[in-house]
Amino acid sequence: MTDVEDIIHYIKSLRKGFDKDLFQSKIDELAYIVENEGLEFNDFHTLFKVWLNLSIPITKWINLGACLVPNEKIGKLTVDYALRWLLAKYDNQSNFSNISFLLDWLTAAMDCNSVELDALNIGYEVFYSTLTYEALAPHSIKLVYNLTKPSDVTRRRVVELLDCAKKREAKKNLYRQIQVLLGLFKSYRPECVPEDIPSISIHTSFRKINANLLNRFTLSQDSGRNKKDPLIPNMEFLKLGSMQYTEQVTQKTYLDFSSPVSLLKHSVSRPSSRPARLRALLCNDTGTILLALASDTEQAFFSHDLHHLLNHCFFDKSPYSYEEKQYLLHRLATFQRTILQGIPVVTRFLAQFIAFWNETDFFGEIMDLVEWLSTDCYEYIESIMTSLTKIYSRAHSMDQCVMLKSLSAMYANLVHTSVRDRRLFMSTNSPRIEYSQILRGVATLLTQLYRKIFSKLKNKQNNGIKNTHEFEHRQLLKAYTSDVISCLYQENFLSNREEGYVFSKLNKQTVAMLNKIIPNAESKFSLRNHLAFAPYTYMQIEGSQAEAADNSMWFKYAIDKQFPSLCKLLIMTTPQLVT
Repeated sequence: MTDVEDIIHYIKSLRKGFDKDLFQSKIDELAYIVENEGLEFNDFHTLFKVWLNLSIPITKWINLGACLVPNEKIGKLTVDYALRWLLAKYDNQSNFSNISFLLDWLTAAMDCNSVELDALNIGYEVFYSTLTYEALAPHSIKLVYNLTKPSDVTRRRVVELLDCAKKREAKKNLYRQIQVLLGLFKSYRPECVPEDIPSISIHTSFRKINANLLNRFTLSQDSGRNKKDPLIPNMEFLKLGSMQYTEQVTQKTYLDFSSPVSLLKHSVSRPSSRPARLRALLCNDTGTILLALASDTEQAFFSHDLHHLLNHCFFDKSPYSYEEKQYLLHRLATFQRTILQGIPVVTRFLAQFIAFWNETDFFGEIMDLVEWLSTDCYEYIESIMTSLTKIYSRAHSMDQCVMLKSLSAMYANLVHTSVRDRRLFMSTNSPRIEYSQILRGVATLLTQLYRKIFSKLKNKQNNGIKNTHEFEHRQLLKAYTSDVISCLYQENFLSNREEGYVFSKLNKQTVAMLNKIIPNAESKFSLRNHLAFAPYTYMQIEGSQAEAADNSMWFKYAIDKQFPSLCKLLIMTTPQLVT
């Protein structure tokens, strides 16, 4: 259990009369982690929810809240939870101290650019509604001021603020804050606000926020945790120096073409300007093809950049989210499929990453990358296969099937690579590759893995699967299938109810009553009598033929043509229908 997990477990277990000194030591430990290492989003969000729902003295509650500063920008998930909590609590004045600090917490995050403004904008109406409470207005006024847009200014709101200002005229600070907001409204829509509303400096009007909280948000921002370039950046083209002495025919860029085909034709015959960061070409399929056509120098530079990027993202503490990392791996897998070979840097990364992998994160992307491995170094392939063999032994059946599929594709792709003349991203001093050794080793491991899964399935069949969830599920499906056949074809769903599921709980008295009230009750759900099938069946057979037709004839003329899925089920369970 990590230090943060231990703190979360401790805070969740807090009860009335807890040890104040131990609590303070945990707070100090959390503050140290936040200031020096940063708080991962999952840990932060868990702590945030636990914190909001804690019932502890307000001073302790504020001290804990002042430590909750995440590594990344606060997103919609956290803001949504905070807004729901506000809506549930702000009608009770006993919660105003907690609400005031939460509003200060959101304000500090906004001031330090540590929260997504689009997510915060969702709460504008909630923040505005707190202005009617004198105790909450000083804490929410800055949020409202910064989030207000011209479309938010209405005559009704101006009247409401004027009324609040009139009531708080005796309280200088509260009155000044309302005047500041009215001044903002006046700058957006002068026609809605009286002319005598003065302009007041906003810097002296808003209350000061908890110093520790603000310092931690500022530290997080200054340390660059919230400042990051995208893993796959946008297309940007730099032009340095004067254009006066450049060649008469300037090189075209990616953005000068409207179709991928014309772009590729031009790139094959003439040099074109590359984006400032080569990995931007991973953003779409055309870009990946351009990257494959790049010069050896550019490909070497791309490999160097990619090596450091993968190490930073997956082996160091990085500010990138799970989704961003997942998208990077997905685009790299697409790139390898495009050039029909593995990239040496990616193969080296896989050898290092899979050895310490938790076998869950990025599972699909890792399996896609494994399909194409670089043959530049057999030791990396051997390391990957060894790690995957261990993972395979612990995996569930479905994961084993996915791994076998990827490894089989990898073997086929290695065979394909062995007969190719040109390989990309290979250094000029690459050693001579012994494909026979590589293919023989991979084939041996694959054979062992296939034997393992077949022996596992055989043992599973021999030992049976009783008293398991899978067995119960199969039994339920079997009983339900019996009901379907008894109703539609055999016309004995009541007399055969013990073998089914739907009617199995009907007692003898109920069955006797049904047979008495409904003549020939067991045939009412059959193919020839069921009302749901009538529009399809009676159109196929007319008059007297319809009265004489049995379920087999109805199946032949109607069900077989109109209901393919039902037809398949009936044939599987009742083979005589096709004779």
